[in-house]
Order: sequence, then C-alpha cells, then structure tokens
Amino acid sequence: MKQRESAKVQEVFYGKEDHGILTCSLMLGSEGNSMQGFGNLALDEETGPAFVSSICELFKVNKLGKIKGKSCFALRCWPDWNTSIEGIEVDGSRFLLTQFRRKFWPNDTKTVLKTKKESILKEIAWAKRRVTELEMEMAQVTNGYIDWETEK
Repeated sequence: MKQRESAKVQEVFYGKEDHGILTCSLMLGSEGNSMQGFGNLALDEETGPAFVSSICELFKVNKLGKIKGKSCFALRCWPDWNTSIEGIEVDGSRFLLTQFRRKFWPNDTKTVLKTKKESILKEIAWAKRRVTELEMEMAQVTNGYIDWETEK
C-alpha cells in the first residue's frame, strides 16, 4: 500500500449514520480497485458544515455531491495494509484530519504518531498480561486432570 496513492471519489455521505451520529465520509477507490473510507468523524452542527466546506474548497466545488468521480491522492502515514487515510490531496492542496481535529478539539487531538505509539503500547501491555495468564494456566493444567484413556 502506498502512502500517497492516486484515488477517485466513488461515494459521498453526509448525514446521520445508523447510530444517529452526524458524519461525513468519502469512499475512495484506488488503483488496485480497492475502496477505503475517509473522514467518518463524529460531527455536530458546527463541525459538520466546516468539514463539508473544507472538502468542497479542496475540490473547488460548491456542493459535496459534485466531488463524486473526482480524482485525488489518498495520504497515509504508513505504507502498511489497512492504514487509515490521514488526508486527501488535490492539485497540491491538502486536507488533513489531524489539522481539522486540532482546529476544533485542540486539547484532545494527538498526532497520528503519538496515537499509534499509544495503541502499540496498549497491545504490548495486553500481550504481557495474556502471557502471564497463560503461564499460570500452564502451571495448573495438570491439576484436576483425568486421563480417561488410562482411568478405569
């Protein structure tokens, strides 16, 4: 997976999703015929219109629906499979989710790198706990065991 990949806007959604949360998402189709969503933030009456306006400005259109079929670049921070799209680039201009979040939620917005590191550290802690649990289970595995092949 490329970190800067040519894509085309296949679908656009702005409204309340099935849990009643206002969101905006773009489905981007890439070279390999795969699709990946972009956006999907929980928005409100202030941030929703700002998000839509920013996307429209990036694509130089006056309505969100007019970006369907337009080309762009999907920007990812890592080349790994299934890495989230952090931004979209059109004609050298960029819209980045972290910048958008920082504008509205400056105290709650971490960098993508910091978020990834925290996620990895949580997974490591979980794996260590799980190893300890499994070692304790291994130490006790023969307690109460009956081998019915040899038991009469």
